Amino acid sequence: MTLPRKYFFTRTVGKTDDVLQKIVSAVTLTENSSLFPLVKLERKARGEFYVFLAMDSDSRFEIPANLRRHLRIQSLRFEDWPLTPEEIKTMAAQQDIEIHGFNSLRYRIQSLQDPGDPFAADSDVWRPPPTASPEANDAHERLLYWISARGEGTWAQFRDAARTLGVAEDRQAARSAIRRLILLGHLDRSQDGERWSASPAAFVRLADDPNAVYLAGARVPSSLSGFAARKTEQIHDAGPPRRDADAAILQDSDAIRSLGVADAGIASERLVDILPNVDGWKDSLKAVGIVPATFDTIERWEGGEFRPCNALYTRDGTHIGESGMYRFSRESDPSGRTLTVFFDQPRQRFLRGDWYGLRFLSVEAPSAVYDAASGAL
Repeated sequence: MTLPRKYFFTRTVGKTDDVLQKIVSAVTLTENSSLFPLVKLERKARGEFYVFLAMDSDSRFEIPANLRRHLRIQSLRFEDWPLTPEEIKTMAAQQDIEIHGFNSLRYRIQSLQDPGDPFAADSDVWRPPPTASPEANDAHERLLYWISARGEGTWAQFRDAARTLGVAEDRQAARSAIRRLILLGHLDRSQDGERWSASPAAFVRLADDPNAVYLAGARVPSSLSGFAARKTEQIHDAGPPRRDADAAILQDSDAIRSLGVADAGIASERLVDILPNVDGWKDSLKAVGIVPATFDTIERWEGGEFRPCNALYTRDGTHIGESGMYRFSRESDPSGRTLTVFFDQPRQRFLRGDWYGLRFLSVEAPSAVYDAASGAL
């Protein structure tokens, strides 16, 4: 039977190997290795960082007095209340450092390039969207060819490909590019934003023009050569050109089958029927474990900007504070990485999702106006 596991945590300074050696020595000297099998470090731990000591128990989660005394001698004061594996998931590195094996295999920080947060705030520093031009649109189409040929991948791979193909010079531009591709129906993204996959190729019918269709989803040059695809350049923001065709192609089942392209129908009307309401969409977002006390800075989105907030804290296992969009950061993180979530106070959840979606949730009374004369929402 697998015992339940929780993690005691502390914040410390020094070299990671030295800190880990102190913990391993204290655990083994007090003969507590069976209770405390492993240690985890904060992501990119260096200088000042968090340490998480795992405890397996089928009863009370409590650090024995003799072990606590040895740890305090080493200036390591672990908090009395432990965290669940889900609560430390966003803070701790993936690597497990086993107590028994530490002396034979020392921990080393891996020097990996951080691809950044796929859901970081795009508007912390606002800048105009990329200007549409034939050259920019062609660069986006080449990126779509790569996406279609690869099929699926990680956020880091997308960001690197976007930079190599001249679509996005940095993380913020890559986040904007992937959002536009999602909105155009070319790819989908996992709930945590770390993975993506190309959408199946489909002909989409236009609601206002029954004689025309356009191609959405995966796109490669060979598929475009299989039908008379007209190229319509993007005229506002840069993106892959729209590829149009006559709706008559949908009547040729052999041609459709050879192209491997589905008939999606009038997608806008179908979306109206299947999209959830706001509450349903909110319930589909991924809940993540967050302990506010482990962050140096907490900010809340108010009045169109993030402002310092000291009214979000945890008491007796309950998060106290107002619902809204929050940004968390740590001074010890050299990358300056932040974590943006929506706090659902009634249900005690921190929700992870697209930054613009979380900002929409933070608006107390969202409204929309449709101008029928201009067709503008």
